[in-house]
Order: sequence, then structure tokens, then C-alpha cells
Amino acid sequence: MLAEQDPLTGLYNRRYVDAQLSLALMRLRDGGPELAIAMIDLDHFKRVNDRFSHEVGDDVLRELGELLSRCADAVRGGVAARIGGEEFLVILPGTDRAAARTCFEAPRREIADRDWAPIAAGLAVTASIGVVSAPGDGQRSSALLRLADERLYAAKAAGRNIVIADGADETSR
Repeated sequence: MLAEQDPLTGLYNRRYVDAQLSLALMRLRDGGPELAIAMIDLDHFKRVNDRFSHEVGDDVLRELGELLSRCADAVRGGVAARIGGEEFLVILPGTDRAAARTCFEAPRREIADRDWAPIAAGLAVTASIGVVSAPGDGQRSSALLRLADERLYAAKAAGRNIVIADGADETSR
């Protein structure tokens, strides 16, 4: 289990995500449920570490891990993972394309609206989120993750603190 878990946040790691996403996509091809995948990245996280300290940054990552874990736990078979640095991934089986954007708007809003003062006075945190759904956006892990990453960077380019769920998305804050 430790080989599949991020030691800082307690979330799953990239190795686990790769295996679970492959299984979910196999189930989908066999008539299983649709799924939504979100790539989440904290905006300007280097500034948190530089201004407040790496210890504060670690506290933020742990808090975000708890928030994303609750999000994933709300859906049967949901998975929350830290895949590197300040980048996270959430997989929600049984979440169709229409619901995907709404599902990930809630954690984006919770991150932005949270009172981070107990960790550090003056701390503000936001996240950009790129969302894909399967089968609508594809059925191969690599293609879905690449598209989620592209949408994440589109959210950053559109001003950050935004969820982008498709190419024609209007941004929201």
C-alpha cells in the first residue's frame, strides 16, 4: 500500500492512478459507467512556499488532500491522488459529461473560499482545474490525461481559479 500512497497527503500516487484508470476504462468498454477525471493544480504555489515557508506549503497540500479525498469518497469508486508537486487528480466513476463540470466546481470554490488563516495569516489559495469525461473525450488513459492537462493549462491561461471542462467552455470563478 505504501508504494501506492503519497506520504505527505495520504492520497494515492500516480502508480495507483494509472492502474485504477486503466481498470475504470476497461469497465467502461465492457458497458460500465462513464467517468469524469479532473487534473487540479494550485495556482502560484511557489509563492506560498517562498512567502510563507515550505512547512506552510506542506500544510496546504495536506488540507487539499483532505478536501479532495472527501470529494472522491462522495462517489462510489472515486479516487483522489497527488501526482506530483502541487498537482492532483480525481477520478469519479458514474459521473457523466453533463455533471462533470459541476462536480469539480464545488472543490474549486471551496479552495478559493476557505479561510487559510489558521495555517498562515494572509494566505490565499486557488486552484485551476481541467476536466475530461469518458467516453465523450476518449477511452485511452494517455489521451484523457493529456487532454485534462491541456484543459488545466487553458484554465491557467484564462486567468486561474477556473474549471475548464470542454473546449467551448465558458470560464467560471
